[in-house]
Amino acid sequence: MSVLKRTLAIFLCLTALICFTALAEDEPVPQNTVTLSLNDADVTVGDEGVVLTVTIDNLASTLATVEDLVIGIDSDLVEVTDVTGAEEDNVIYYTVPYTVETPTTEAVAIEIPLTVTEDDLAVSPKTVNISVASITLKDNSEPALDIVPEIGAPVALTLQNEVINAKLTFDSAISATTDIAVAYQLVVAEPDPIPDPIPATLTLKNEGKTIKVTTEAPLAEGTYKVLVTANGYLVPAFDDVVIDSEHTEPVFSKKLTPGDLNGDTAIDIYDFHEICTAVASQSADTLYDLNKDGNINRRDINLMVSGWTAVYGQ
Repeated sequence: MSVLKRTLAIFLCLTALICFTALAEDEPVPQNTVTLSLNDADVTVGDEGVVLTVTIDNLASTLATVEDLVIGIDSDLVEVTDVTGAEEDNVIYYTVPYTVETPTTEAVAIEIPLTVTEDDLAVSPKTVNISVASITLKDNSEPALDIVPEIGAPVALTLQNEVINAKLTFDSAISATTDIAVAYQLVVAEPDPIPDPIPATLTLKNEGKTIKVTTEAPLAEGTYKVLVTANGYLVPAFDDVVIDSEHTEPVFSKKLTPGDLNGDTAIDIYDFHEICTAVASQSADTLYDLNKDGNINRRDINLMVSGWTAVYGQ
């Protein structure tokens, strides 16, 4: 082989090696990632014991400290246990203190207990989004250097009642009322409810008239808070109802007072204005037919005023 050919072969080999090295260096290597996970993504309203896990992985250098770990939660239905937070833009931010006891390059898992509040016994499920708002990582060098983290996507927590829907059968004049719903929330005295499901039928008495409520799914034995909502009616707060082998058809009483037309759990001047407007405009919306006689007129206004007076003594 001539000197020229040998030189050309060496040049081609060096060029290929340089290109291969450049490609290898350009290939992205994930590092310093911060991700979230939940031990249970669907919980009953009122549950405690939900754990949010923050995982710090793929560290490029030794992790010495974790500072400024701030968790953002977009609803006040979930709280970080034993930690106060500041609200901004409808999101509550909690600063979680954490110390790395031993510097490490291994993955670090930070468990943060959450509490689901009982403030909202919703008929429909609610979704709460949780994310890492900010976090500062430092290595073990002197002075400590910041490790730039890559924060992963938020996680979603679904809050729901033990039984969300109920099949209703009516035996009263209230059968024409629309949007009546019953929600059940199990009052858990122990970590786990007693796993003995029972097909239960509740009988709601409304001034002698009855509404029978049959659950779509069997209920575990226990004490339930039962919330009744009825479109156009003011309904008292929830009651405690016991479901067990001796109480498969419990009976409880409610007084459904007509007149809460805007659903703000009060009968007031706003409802009065709304029904007067409906009568004046000859509305056909059955919401305003409070006495269920098929007409929307002064009799419905009088019935609303009677309910207003009966509730507030005005």
